[in-house]
Amino acid sequence: IDDYESIILSVFREHEIPVFLDKRRDLDASILSQYLLGLIDICIQGFTYDALFKLLKTGLSPLSFHEVDVIENYILANGIKAGSFGKPWVYPYPNIRDENLKVAYLEKVNIIREKIEELYAPIVKNVKEAENVEQVTRLIYEHLELTGVFEKSIAIINEINDLEMAKEHEEVAKGINEVFDHLVEVLGEEKLSLEVYGDIVKQAMISLKIALIPLTLDQVILGDVARVK
Repeated sequence: IDDYESIILSVFREHEIPVFLDKRRDLDASILSQYLLGLIDICIQGFTYDALFKLLKTGLSPLSFHEVDVIENYILANGIKAGSFGKPWVYPYPNIRDENLKVAYLEKVNIIREKIEELYAPIVKNVKEAENVEQVTRLIYEHLELTGVFEKSIAIINEINDLEMAKEHEEVAKGINEVFDHLVEVLGEEKLSLEVYGDIVKQAMISLKIALIPLTLDQVILGDVARVK
């Protein structure tokens, strides 16, 4: 059913026919999961392009999408590397010729850079200094709570006003909590490298699947033959 999912959904929505796809969803595909994986990657790699924008493009950070676009364009234009977030950037944006605009743009970019540094440098430092898996897990979970990631993800889903997506998000949050609980229960006192910790979390999230049931009766249910049986 995966091969035809986009076609099925577009056709049914075009004709305003409610449809439920009876399939297991990937836990790691949600915005909440992508934020978490991006955060772990930042703790491992620093502010690399892939790690940082995996996190920022979820829309769950305190940065607006406009701020994300501004700093992404600047980083791409100037080839900014992961280790240079801790000091002011001085490179002008290549396509801006007006000197006043150059100054204003650079100031804006540095404000965003400072915001990213203030948000994520402390969690990176604390995670690197953590003594065991339990401490790493607690620090990451506390970051998700203190920065409002859980609340913001719920708000984004509520804006879409889709019961199925809301239920899926609820199951994702439960799945992430289960991953954290199992990590602490099994490996809590262990001292693992962040690379190994990150691999364990990623594999756990890839292996977990979300199973939903239809939330209403007045909809078409589509699924694979094997699953329907």
